[in-house]
Amino acid sequence: MRWLQAFLATPRMTLFLKYRWFVYLGFLLGLPLVIHGATQVSNQSANRVRDWLPEAFEETQQLMWFLENFGSDELLMISWPNCTLDDARLTDFAERLATEVPDASGGRSRWFDEILTGPKVLSQLRSPPIDLSAGAARRRLEGLLLGADLNQTCAVAYVSERGFQNREGALDFVYECAGQVEGLATSTLRVAGPTIESVAINRASQESMSRYLMLSVVVALVVCYICLRSLRLALMVFLTALFSNQLSIAIIYYAGSRMDSVSNMIPALVYVLSVSSGIHLVNYYLDAIRDGAGQAATQTAVGHAWKPCLLSAVTTALGLISLRVSDLTPIQRFATFGALGVLAGFVVVFLLLPCLLAQLPPDRRLLPAHRRGIDPAKPPAKSQLARLTCEFRQPIIVAGIALFGVAVWGVSRLEPTARLHDLFSKGRVQVVADYDWLEEHIGGLVPLEIVLDMPRDN
Repeated sequence: MRWLQAFLATPRMTLFLKYRWFVYLGFLLGLPLVIHGATQVSNQSANRVRDWLPEAFEETQQLMWFLENFGSDELLMISWPNCTLDDARLTDFAERLATEVPDASGGRSRWFDEILTGPKVLSQLRSPPIDLSAGAARRRLEGLLLGADLNQTCAVAYVSERGFQNREGALDFVYECAGQVEGLATSTLRVAGPTIESVAINRASQESMSRYLMLSVVVALVVCYICLRSLRLALMVFLTALFSNQLSIAIIYYAGSRMDSVSNMIPALVYVLSVSSGIHLVNYYLDAIRDGAGQAATQTAVGHAWKPCLLSAVTTALGLISLRVSDLTPIQRFATFGALGVLAGFVVVFLLLPCLLAQLPPDRRLLPAHRRGIDPAKPPAKSQLARLTCEFRQPIIVAGIALFGVAVWGVSRLEPTARLHDLFSKGRVQVVADYDWLEEHIGGLVPLEIVLDMPRDN
C-alpha cells in the first residue's frame, strides 16, 4: 500500500483535477439509476411477520407448507362502539365489503373473499344440523366474535389475493365502505390484524423519514459548516453524503431485495458515516493548503486520509456483517446491505469529493493561518483539547472502564420483543389503541391455525 500513498502524495500529480470530468460523467450517468432504484425500493417497502423467519427454521418450513397447501388466511377484525348483534349497520357494512370493484386489469374482483359477522355465525350455529340454543351459541362465540357481554360483536374479513398484494388498498376500501354506511363514522372504526399491522409500520417508517429529512439536512449542513468554516465545503460534503445515502438504498433494489422497518436505518447510517469521512478528508485538504501544497493539495489530502477512513469503513462493515449470526431475516438483510452501503459510501467520498475540491480552489479563509493575521505560535483550541486529554488520561481511562461496566449491566437487562405495541410510541399510533380496544371488548387477537391429520379409515 505504500506505493499508492506515495503516488497520491506526489506534488506534481494533479490526478483529480485532470480526470474530474470523467468522474463527473460517471456520477451523472449513474444518478438516474440511483434515483430510480431508491424510489422503487422505498415504494415496495414491506413489513410482514413471516418475513422475519429464517428459511432453515422448522416453524418456517411448516408455515410455508401450510401456505402452499391451504393458502393464506389473512384476517381483519373490524368493529366500533355499540356494534351489537342487532346493529343493522354491521350487515350493511359486511355486504359492501364483499362487493366486487374494478381492478387494475380492467376486470372486477374483491378485496375480501369472505366476511364473517357475529349475527351471521350465530345464525349458522342455531340452524340445522347444529341447532344450538341462543345462549349456548353466544357462549361458544365469546372471545371470538362476541365480547364478554355476549352482545358486542364485530366483522372478520378474509383478505383476498388482491388485498394481500395491496394491503393499503384493502385498508382504504374498508374505510371507504364504512363511510358509505348511514350513521357509521369512519373515525369510530376499530381495526386489527396482520394487514393493518403491515400498513401501520410502513406508514410510520415513511412518515418518520419524511418528518426528520429536512431536520437532518439542516443539522448536517450546520455541523459541516462548524467543522469546516466554509459553506461551499459544507455543501460539497453534504451533496457527496446525500449521493451515498441514495446509493445505499438503490443497492437494495438492484440486489432484488426490499426495505423493511430495520433496513430503513441503513440510509441514515451511510449518510452519517459519509459526512464524517468527508469532513476528515476536507480537513486533510485544508492542512495541505496551509502547508503550501497548491494544486497538489487534493492528492496530498487523499494520500493521508484514505487509510484511516478505509480502516474505519472496513471495521464498521465487519461489525455490521457480524450481525448475520442473527436468526432474524431483517437483521441479516440490514447487516448485508448496511456493510455494502458503508463501503460504497467510502468509494463515493474518495472519488467525487476530491474532484470537487480540485475543481473549486480555496477562498481566502482557507489560506495559511499566518497569512490571515493569526499567530501561528498560539496553540489552537484543538491542540489545547489534545493536551488536556493527555494530562487527564488516567481519570478518562477509569471513567471509560466504569461506563463500560454500566453498559454491560444495561445490556444484560434488555428484553427482546416483537410485539406490535412495542414498535410504536404509546398514544401516537391509532392501530395500538384499536388493538387494545378490540382485546378489551371482543377477545384475544393472536391467530392460531391448526392442521389435523386423520387416518383415512377413521
